[in-house]
Amino acid sequence: MASVADFVVIRGETPVKIGDDGNLTWEIGEPQNRFNIRDPDTQRDCFLAFMVRGLTQVHADVAVKINNQHVGTIRRYYHADSRNWFTQTIHFLGEILNNGYNELQVDAVQRDFTDERYGSDSGVFDDFELKNIVCHFHHDTETE
Repeated sequence: MASVADFVVIRGETPVKIGDDGNLTWEIGEPQNRFNIRDPDTQRDCFLAFMVRGLTQVHADVAVKINNQHVGTIRRYYHADSRNWFTQTIHFLGEILNNGYNELQVDAVQRDFTDERYGSDSGVFDDFELKNIVCHFHHDTETE
């Protein structure tokens, strides 16, 4: 069998908000929201590519899980302009992917309460948004 590169769009242009004004945990776990991969090559590397906006009021990065396994972190942009979108990638091993449905989980992160610039009415979490989430992977294919 040959292995070919492929991708699946998990979330398109419409942003999802995570934090006080959104989801405290954003989880693609419901049957209609899972991302499906057929015959992933578990011996090859994979990566998530995505755009993030926000994460400007925290001293911690955001943990990212696939199928309940930590795959990496979304890096913060402390003191950056929260209106700007940034592109990030997370590399992970193909052995984490299931043949079939897979689940992505991203948690909210608590904001920095010591930074007086944001005041006490900013909520507990540093709200951020994600969009254009794409999983790049390899899968097995038959050759003739």
